[in-house]
Amino acid sequence: MAALLVAGGALAQDAGFIVIYHNQPAYSNILRFPAEAREAVKPVIQAGRAELVDWSAFKSDPRRYLAPLVIKNEYPASDLAKELLALLEGNSRLGFAVTWTGGIGVTKEDRLDAERSYALFRRNPDEYERTKVSNDRASDRFHPENRLSQLRPKPQGPWWKCDGDYPEPPATPDQKRRLEEFGLDRFSPKAPGPDRMDESFSRSDLTKSFGQPLRTRSTKVMTRPQDPSDKPVLQEITTWEYPGFTIITVADASSPDVLLIDEGEVLDAKVSLGHGVGVGQSIERWERQFGRPGCHSQEEPPFRHFAYRWEASYFACSEDKTYGCAGAYEMKLYIDTSGRVMRMKWSRASMH
Repeated sequence: MAALLVAGGALAQDAGFIVIYHNQPAYSNILRFPAEAREAVKPVIQAGRAELVDWSAFKSDPRRYLAPLVIKNEYPASDLAKELLALLEGNSRLGFAVTWTGGIGVTKEDRLDAERSYALFRRNPDEYERTKVSNDRASDRFHPENRLSQLRPKPQGPWWKCDGDYPEPPATPDQKRRLEEFGLDRFSPKAPGPDRMDESFSRSDLTKSFGQPLRTRSTKVMTRPQDPSDKPVLQEITTWEYPGFTIITVADASSPDVLLIDEGEVLDAKVSLGHGVGVGQSIERWERQFGRPGCHSQEEPPFRHFAYRWEASYFACSEDKTYGCAGAYEMKLYIDTSGRVMRMKWSRASMH
């Protein structure tokens, strides 16, 4: 009985059919239908606007039906028949367009692009050859092999693997507030109070907050202002090394005791960060506190990194501290293959 059921299922599956719509030279639409849909498509077939092919026949020799649709094959190294067959088997609810170049389209915009490229090819072949993208697979969405990889079901796993289509849920107001408070602690090593609105601090403020460093090293650099009307400023850049973390400060060379934190890095789980997070914890713990960070394709082996980016207004622009001065800040988390945060960096970021 089991063998009969399997055989019956296979026969039912092969009893379907495809319809090839010969709309125009630029592309031909191909759709797969179940067997019971034959009556519904009969008017289109009888009108001569499409061709009906039994699924079993198409599956056994797809090249026979696809070759006449391709005017100029720009993917000779790819197997269009194999790729389209895999797409039709795995995405029976989708219709596909075989383009005049032997590519595969899915969307309405794909079909419009095929029309435009074909019109250009007919009007000005040299210009078409100069501007076509089929030579660059990475930027060519019509490439048959690209289509299969795009529509193949994405692997499921934790969001921090960055290998699936995971929506990035917006941070809650509490998470945004906690992130700003965490950022304030990174950039203002002073006791809580109104004085923290001033982002500058003294060397004694730094040592009161973090203690004496293991070592320091300083260098002087001349700034290059973006506005030509501004004068270059000689700055002193100092690296403060502590057990498990490093801080880099910036000061005008003329006022070396007035510091700003430019960036910092924590490498040791023993370093206390407060706010319920720390190096050595799962990135999901950080997500619960501050919302989900953005996944970055750029990696620094052996770690993958994520970034929080926010604009804060907790520092004052006026001497009387009556209003805030917006600034852009960034925090990067570097995780290992288990999703554990191994390193954290924070810095000022460009406003763009």
